[in-house]
Amino acid sequence: MLLALSEGSHIPIAEPLLLVGRSDECDVVIPSKKVSRRHCVLASLGNCLLVRDLGSTNGVRVNGLRVTYGQLQPGDILQIAHFYYQLIHKTTEHSDDRSAPQSFLPVPPQAGLNTG
Repeated sequence: MLLALSEGSHIPIAEPLLLVGRSDECDVVIPSKKVSRRHCVLASLGNCLLVRDLGSTNGVRVNGLRVTYGQLQPGDILQIAHFYYQLIHKTTEHSDDRSAPQSFLPVPPQAGLNTG
């Protein structure tokens, strides 16, 4: 689970792959103009969480460092635009090891790509 440390709701990691953004088509909707329509993708992998920025305007940070692709362990801080979350492990959820799909592998940033 991603525990909201600032405004907004907690994000349960209920699926192995979640699309995050402000669009109603996303699995996790963050209704803020600072969040791109398709901001990032989260993938559950055992006790860790993988995140990939989808070319968002305001970026994704893991423990304060802006990343295109990152890995979070329990206790790490994820920032999506100006929203802060802490990854916490709940032993009753996602105790099985799941593999991230091949399409989630890091992709080099593309010049001029902006989904915001």
